[in-house]
Parts: sequence; structure tokens; C-alpha cells
Amino acid sequence: MGLIEESTQSQAPNGASQLRRILPAGPAPNGTSRAPRATHTLSLTRVPPKSVHVKAACETCRKRKIKCSGERPICASCGKTNAECIYVSAPAETHTQALKRKYDQSQDRNSAYEELYRLLHTLPENEAYGIFRRIRADGDIDKTVRHIKQGCLLLQLSMTPDTRLRYNFPYVPDMPPTLVSVDNPYLYSIFWNNPFAAILNRSPDDLESQSNCPYSRPYHAAEFFDPRLAQVRASAWTKVDVCDELFRDLLSSYFIYEYPTYYVFQKDYFLEDMVHERRRFCTPLLVNSVLALACHCNLRIVNREKFWDPQTLGYKFLAEARRLWEIEISEETKLSTIQAALLLSHKYSHDSGDKTAYTFVCQAVDLAKEMGIFKRETQVEIKSDEKMRNAQVYTAWSLYAWTSVASFYFFREPLIRDPPETPLPDPDANPTWYGEVLLRYPAVGTIVPMHHGHTFSAVVALRTILIDISFKAFSGTGRSHQVLTWEEANMFRRRLENLFESLPEALSPRRMVFPCHMKLHMEYHAAIYTIFTTLLRPDAESGYPDSPFSDDSLAVKSFSTAADIVSFAMNRFETITRIYYLRHCYDFPDLFMSYHLALLGNHALTQMHNDATLLSPSSESQKRRLLSTVFLCLKGLYEQGRGAYVCVMIYSVLLNKLNQRDRDLLFSELGLGTWPDENAADMAKRCRSIWPMPPTKRGEDPKKYPLDLLVKGTQEMKIRDTPKMKIQDILNAGGDSVRSSPEPQSR
Repeated sequence: MGLIEESTQSQAPNGASQLRRILPAGPAPNGTSRAPRATHTLSLTRVPPKSVHVKAACETCRKRKIKCSGERPICASCGKTNAECIYVSAPAETHTQALKRKYDQSQDRNSAYEELYRLLHTLPENEAYGIFRRIRADGDIDKTVRHIKQGCLLLQLSMTPDTRLRYNFPYVPDMPPTLVSVDNPYLYSIFWNNPFAAILNRSPDDLESQSNCPYSRPYHAAEFFDPRLAQVRASAWTKVDVCDELFRDLLSSYFIYEYPTYYVFQKDYFLEDMVHERRRFCTPLLVNSVLALACHCNLRIVNREKFWDPQTLGYKFLAEARRLWEIEISEETKLSTIQAALLLSHKYSHDSGDKTAYTFVCQAVDLAKEMGIFKRETQVEIKSDEKMRNAQVYTAWSLYAWTSVASFYFFREPLIRDPPETPLPDPDANPTWYGEVLLRYPAVGTIVPMHHGHTFSAVVALRTILIDISFKAFSGTGRSHQVLTWEEANMFRRRLENLFESLPEALSPRRMVFPCHMKLHMEYHAAIYTIFTTLLRPDAESGYPDSPFSDDSLAVKSFSTAADIVSFAMNRFETITRIYYLRHCYDFPDLFMSYHLALLGNHALTQMHNDATLLSPSSESQKRRLLSTVFLCLKGLYEQGRGAYVCVMIYSVLLNKLNQRDRDLLFSELGLGTWPDENAADMAKRCRSIWPMPPTKRGEDPKKYPLDLLVKGTQEMKIRDTPKMKIQDILNAGGDSVRSSPEPQSR
């Protein structure tokens, strides 16, 4: 209560003034309180503390709907009641923020499971099992998926720009669905599988080494590696005017593109004698034959397919080789003369001159028998000369394998019945006997072997079976085709399957990498295809099922009809052909591929012409798939035709089987055209190939339609400007001049 002074004053008796009395203040006007005059007095009233804001309460307080102090790990309320105090939020986040964080985590985990499901659903079966084993061992889904993704990222980051180069299929860029199946072993190839699938069980060191291996680079990016090549001189071996640099480049091209497929001499012996200019395992005839063949596969040589042009380098080397051949053939027989005969045979085959090529093979066989290189006693006589003994055995097996090509692929009796008596050494125990072929990839400096010993041994084993098939099918009077019964055909099939079940790891479907490895598998499936398409008797269309094979077998397994076996073999054959193109493409020289491309292209064209369902609108996707296969083969033949005239002939025949609409589509989609741009009559005259183009139906004589006759019928039709029609129709209605052409004589 405030105090006021009294307004009256009293006078003291002594005359001094007195202070007024202090009285309580009266009520303020209008009933309001009177404000104090002075506020110097301290208040003793207690002020309540300011409340603390809590971002998130514990779950117990939230359920009890009471105020939570927010203390951690136990709030005040839970501490008084000894209740369990649980917080779902972080110290610095609200309850809403905690819910959002948990939702995001749930979404991420669901995404990991979805990604894992997608991998298990889309990956090949063996790789899906690899992921399953990792989950069983670890159990952390996020870690497993992250490991796969990070491994894929490491693989991509470790590669130089050309490392992951893949070519695209023409017209239809995807692998045909009919080829994608769980039991197709070639889809497990390192070429084909997903980038992360191959690294599921590999360490970072494996990833780094993988990035520098040939699986991630096309074959034409490599170069032949041998330091001895830098020491050779052109003037010591040929009269053709060529500089040392081009001379070495031609030799390198031969050893990369021709030697891995057609090997006739031991490489190390040849190069050693070339460096030291000795004439034992290396002669001018042999060198000029090598150079004439190398001109087909060296991209620096212009117009290399024009074998008739005297200005081309290949023509000059061939002329020099023929001059030296006439000299050596009249002298004492030498091992190098046999080898040169095989090389000249191969050269004439590239020039579509199979008739001349076959005469050289015959002469090589006669010379080999004269020297006795197939007899063990001949090697015993020169036991002290180890190099000559090894060279003779090497050449004997090379010649034996070569004769299978001249017999099986031309449907005639082989020139040699029994294989050489001296067996081939084990490639694992004696790899130097074969002479390894080394490649170098300049971008990374990696030097890799081509497993030449294993490839040589496997090719010889395969060709041995083909020779046995040729003797069974083409020997005897009046028997030239379609002579195998169902039991005989399946017997040869089992032999082929047993051979490929025993292939070494380097040549397996998953590990095969170089073109020579892939062509080995192509030749295997092409042989089965030929047996049941051409060589099987018409009345042996079906038979009894075979004994079952293992699940992981490369075999055709137990099929009861020839049609099933043919379909299975062609499915695998096309898979390898397409995987080959994905990594290596068909632009670099690989002339033996012309046979495989012709086989696949003809098969696809036959399906297009014979399948009546392709006329319905619903089968448009199937026709596109078949057209993509045909276009792929024609593209390969067109590119190979830049180096070999025989590919020009095959391309011309296959191109003529397309109708005008599909041909225009080919030209517009792939940018191809008629090849070559020259007089059609001259083109037909230059073709001297008696190779029966596949496929031939059961019941037909394949030798009735050699390549030169097909080219002649094709070019006659072009000259007359008749409507486009099938080659078979041309041959059936081409007149007496075509039908009465004499069948090529075989020795």
C-alpha cells in the first residue's frame, strides 16, 4: 500500500515548523488503483521457471499422453515409474523427421530387394547361384547388391576408351530371343555376360587383370609379338621390290590372321632360320608363298581381292612363288616344298580357284608320302636331328588336318586314310613343341598367349573325325552323298561330343576368346548340322533316342529326330557367330569365316522361303529376326570380300536370294551395295570354285551345285535383267546349258 503526505501543517509551540502526518492513501478516482510514487521496494513473489521445448517425446510418454522431459537415455517420468524409456527419433530430430527417415530407409531396402530379384531373374543360372551363395555366406542384402554394383563400376573405371568396345548387330540390335536360354553354354561366355556377373567371386586384383586381357578388346587391336621379326631383311628372301618395314608388316599380318587357322610349319623354326638367313626350315619359295597369302589379310594392300591385276603386290609374290615352285619341284623333295604347296593351295582358294588349289594339295600329299613323314620309322632314322624330326611330325599332322577340309567340305573321298604314326605331344607337358603365338595389346602393353598348342591339338582331333566321316560317306563306287544311316550319324555325333566335352579350359565355351577358338566350336556344330542335313539318308529322318547326357553337356543330348538335332546345332552355331561379331566384328581378315557365314546365311534364307507362317502379319518379328541374321552374314561377306574374291562370289549368290524389297532394305540399313562394281560376265569367268555352297537338302547331290555354277546362273540372270527369284529356281529352269554343265572332276 502506498503512502501520501498530509496537506495540513501544524506549528510547534517553540515556533518551529512540524512535519505532516503520513496517512493511508484514499481510493483513486473512478475506482481505479492509484499507482505508487516510488518502486524502490523489492518484491518477494517467486516467478515460475520458463518451460523447455522437447523435440520428441519417448514412446512411453506418448502412449500415456503425458508431458515428457526429453532426457536421454531415461526421461524424468519414466525414471519415477521405472518404465522402459524408448526413443524412435534421433536427439536432434522431431518425431515427423524420424518417420520420414524410417520411410526412406524402408524404400532403399525395398529397392535393394527389387534389384536382387531382378538379378536373380535375369542372370544366367550359374551366376544367379553365385549370388545365392554370397547371400548364404553373408546375409546382408544391401552389402551384396552394393558389392555387385561397385564391382561393375570399378570394372568400367579401370578401362581405357577402347576397352569395352562392343559392336552392334545390324538391323535388329538385340540377341534373338530364340538363342537366349538357360542351357546355352555360350551365353556364359565372358564376351556375352553382364559386366558385373563375371566379377561376383573375384578380388580387385582380378578386376585389374581382367581389364587388360583380350576379353575386353577386339582381336584386331592386337599385334603379333616376336622380337625376331625386327631383324629380318626382305632382300634376303624375295625378288619383289618391297621395303623391310612392309615386309615385316606382311609377316605379322600372316601370323595374326592366317597362321592360327591354317598352320603348316613350326613358327619358331621358321623365324630362327629367317633371322640367321638359313635355308633349312625357311626358303625363298616358302617366304614368297607366305607373303602372297599375307597380302589378302593386310589392310595396307589396296585392291588385294583383285588377284588378276598384275600391279597388285599379291600378284607379284604369287608369280615369284610359282617361279620358285617350278625350280624346287624338279629337285630333291624338301619339307619346305610340302609346306609351300599347302600355302599356295590356300592362296588359290582365296582367289576362288579351288580346282587349282586341289592340285597343290594332291602334290603335297604325294611329296609327303615320298619323304615318308607319316611313318614313325622316318623319324627314328633322324633321331639325332630333333628339330627336323619335330618339324616333320608337325607338318605331317598339319597336312593330314588340311586334307579333311579338301574332302569333308567338298564332299569327296580323302587323300589320306591313316593319320601319322607319331602322335602329337601333350600341349601341357610340352608346349614349346608347338611354338606359342604371342599377341601384344599396345594400349596397355599386355602380352598374352593364344594357347596355340591346345588349339592345334583340338583342331587335329576334330579334323580326324571329319576324315572318318568323309571315308564313310564318300568312298566306294557310286556313293557320293546321303549314305549315313541313323546309327552311323549318331555314332559320329557322339565322337564329336566326347571330343568337345574334353576340351581344355582355355577352349571352353566360357573362356574362348580368340577367333580361332570360336571357329573351332563353329566347325563342331557345323559338322553335326551337315551330317543330319546333307549326309543322312532320306529314309533315316527319325530313329531311336540316344542315351542321355549330363545337364552341363555341350552335346545335342537325346533327340529322336534329325530336325531336332539340326535345330539345336544351328542354335548354338548362330550364338557363337553373333558373339564373335559383338567383340571382334567381321571387318578384319578372317577368310575361313566365309564358310560359316555362308552356312548361317543360307539356313536363315531357307527358313524365310519355306516358312509359310511368315506371310501372316503376326510373324513380322520372326521375319525381322531372320532378316537380321541374313544381313549380319551379308555384312561379314561384304567386308571379307575386300580381301578375298571367293567371298565376293558368295556374297553375290546370297544377295540374289533376297527379294527386291529386302535388298533395298539391306542397302539402306547397312550401306552395302552390289559387290564388286564390274562386268557381270567377267565376274562369272573368274570364279573357278567348285565348293558346294551349303546347305543341301537330304536326297540331293551337293556336288551338283558348286559355287561357280551358282555364280554363273546368278550373273546370267542379271545380264538378262529377269525378275529376282531363288537360285534353286534358276538352276531348275536355267535351260540345258546350265543343267548339262559337267560335274567337276575330283582326284
